[in-house]
Amino acid sequence: MQHFREFVQEEALLDLGFVGHPFTLCNRRNGDSCIKMRLDRAMCDAQLCSHFPLVMVTHLPMSGADHCPLLLDNMLELERELSEAWEKEELYWQARARDQHLKARDKNTKYFHALTIMRRSQNLIMGLEDGDGTWVENGGRIKEVVLHYFENIFRANEVCQPDNVLGVVSGRVTSEMNQQLTKRISCELVKKVVFEMPPDKSPGPDGMTVCFFQKIWDIVSFDISNVVDSFFFSCDFLRKVNNTHICLVPKATYPRNMTRFSLSAYSAFLPGRIISDNILIAHEMLHFMKTNKSGKESSMAIKLDMSQAYDRVE
Repeated sequence: MQHFREFVQEEALLDLGFVGHPFTLCNRRNGDSCIKMRLDRAMCDAQLCSHFPLVMVTHLPMSGADHCPLLLDNMLELERELSEAWEKEELYWQARARDQHLKARDKNTKYFHALTIMRRSQNLIMGLEDGDGTWVENGGRIKEVVLHYFENIFRANEVCQPDNVLGVVSGRVTSEMNQQLTKRISCELVKKVVFEMPPDKSPGPDGMTVCFFQKIWDIVSFDISNVVDSFFFSCDFLRKVNNTHICLVPKATYPRNMTRFSLSAYSAFLPGRIISDNILIAHEMLHFMKTNKSGKESSMAIKLDMSQAYDRVE
């Protein structure tokens, strides 16, 4: 017995404990001759405990033998993993449903399915007023109304002639700097930019994420590098490459025209959205401008693209 104890100490074995009957041995005698003891034990080292922290030993009933069987199982660990999977599913449907009244341990998945379907129907634009106030319900006409609205926003009323401004500005770019700026784009530079992009961001209209191009870079590197280099060299670029998705966020429950929508990238005040980042950035910028007393250079803050009820400042 002493050798066994020394072995347990040297190997740093731990007793896993048990559940069930307290004894594993019985000599099946009656009266004072009956002997019962816990003779069988399950032990493990620290490595096994770290891999299976919720392993459990159960003493099963004796059946025809003087020893009871020991059942070593990991059901508690499996139950924990299953519970985590349920919780992840719950959180997934919470995010899909955007329900702020979710209670913990509510596993009614049909409820979240219904909320998701309802939210999808609410997000569907059934009709809009065009610029003349006419109600439009046709899908093609709705698309024209949206495109016309954004074309008016992103188009300047008066095109500035840069030559009139640059003519009175002295040149600051040297020939060496100009040569560096106009040199051909290398494949290594394009690869560096592609692999610095987050791989799992939302895909574009083609359905491909950046991860797709990173995985097959050996196949598409030549074509992509040529397209990028051609753009900087000849200024030719396919219009479809610049296509993107525009996500609209309604400002009201039932928006009737495009002025009642905001872009998803819009970071000013919207009910339910956090704008603290904008406040901190603006505060830091103004603080820097006020406290920066060194040098002869000055700073100026300009608020551009102010959209009010009756005007727009470009």
